[in-house]
Amino acid sequence: GFGIVAFACTTCNGMSGALDPAIQQEIIERDLYATAVLSGNRNFDGRIHPYAKQAFLASPPLVIAYAIAGTVRFDIEKDV
Repeated sequence: GFGIVAFACTTCNGMSGALDPAIQQEIIERDLYATAVLSGNRNFDGRIHPYAKQAFLASPPLVIAYAIAGTVRFDIEKDV
């Protein structure tokens, strides 16, 4: 899934806000490795959110495609 935060620097300077409580609880209880996918250049651990243990950089169109698909585990040329 995905969350729309805002435009400009809110996400890259750590002001993306709280996660949905149900999602945060799942991350904690199941020890999930939550990951952010973004088009900015701030991809170090914990920058986007403390529970986003890693971040992947992608072009803006790919970020949108991954958000719509709900996963990065697809081949955009074959699975669409």
